[in-house]
Amino acid sequence: MPPITRHGKRQQQHGAGPISSAGAVPATERHPFAKPSAASAQLLHDDGGLVLNILCALDATSLARMCCVCQAWASAEVENRRVLWRTLCLQRWPDLGEGLAVDWRRRYRVLSRDGQPLSQEKVEDPLADFSFVVQGRWGADAPVAFSTVVRAGRYSANVSMHGNELEFRDAFQLEAAFSAPVPLPASWTASGPSADRLDVSILVRSRTDDTVAHLICFSVDKRTIAAPLAGARNDPSGRFSIVADTFNFPTAAGCGGLFTDGQGKRRRTQAPWLTNMIDTFPAGLEELIMGVRLEVSPLMLHLAVEPQLGPEPHLRGMRLGFGMIVEFADGVMQTLDGALPLCVKDVPATFEHLDWV
Repeated sequence: MPPITRHGKRQQQHGAGPISSAGAVPATERHPFAKPSAASAQLLHDDGGLVLNILCALDATSLARMCCVCQAWASAEVENRRVLWRTLCLQRWPDLGEGLAVDWRRRYRVLSRDGQPLSQEKVEDPLADFSFVVQGRWGADAPVAFSTVVRAGRYSANVSMHGNELEFRDAFQLEAAFSAPVPLPASWTASGPSADRLDVSILVRSRTDDTVAHLICFSVDKRTIAAPLAGARNDPSGRFSIVADTFNFPTAAGCGGLFTDGQGKRRRTQAPWLTNMIDTFPAGLEELIMGVRLEVSPLMLHLAVEPQLGPEPHLRGMRLGFGMIVEFADGVMQTLDGALPLCVKDVPATFEHLDWV
């Protein structure tokens, strides 16, 4: 009888397993991510460091691939991670020191890229580090009607202004989809004038340290959607979107509480963290501009009539960007959709001025 080797012992303990007619092991036994048995996992920890010596002989690519073989091999890498990756680092980059608190696997990964950024998203998308909480109430003192967390996206706009064609790139846009339809108040679907409004607050959250800051508030007047809402309710699909008329019915976008100015218009303190884009206008055009104010533009409300919820429309989301209302010396006023006082590329520096908590 031949001597029982470790391999032979393993076969005696677990059996050779059924063999197909073609001589192959069934697929369920070949699955590379199958959970190992307790006995097979124990083999990795026997023989006084034999497995560690084997792992130390692997190059970085082989070691990374080895972790994908099975849970037992992955566990062996985790338990010996510092020794394994420190050895690989010092072989390639000597004199890096002990690095007792260093993640040697990450250090190897970063250094092996020869300066190429590890996260392309973080470099190319300044918005990647931020998410936004969009909350709405049907009136300043009403309870929260909706609240959702969204990521920001880019928006481009082409504007014709006083014979000049302007292109605004990398504008800032939010798309909020609600998890459940939000019913419109009865006063919003009833005919006749009213002072009803939807008050929206947007908070910005840092994904790095989970701190939060207030970004902006604005109010949507019922009249901004009254006319198109009346015509769109008969849409056979039951779903429709309305572009709010924020030029004739401003949203009083900004920071702080609402107040009424000397002309009877509702306003908020202009957001102090915003910078305008007049300096980017063609030479000479800025001389024609008398004033600029922030506006939520474009603002699109997504609505639906859900038969199971009744005949009245429900709000199911919104898309919004920040633009400017420009007043020219000749008295003409124009909306610049997406002509942001805030550009995507300026987000990190601009958000440093917010009060983070």
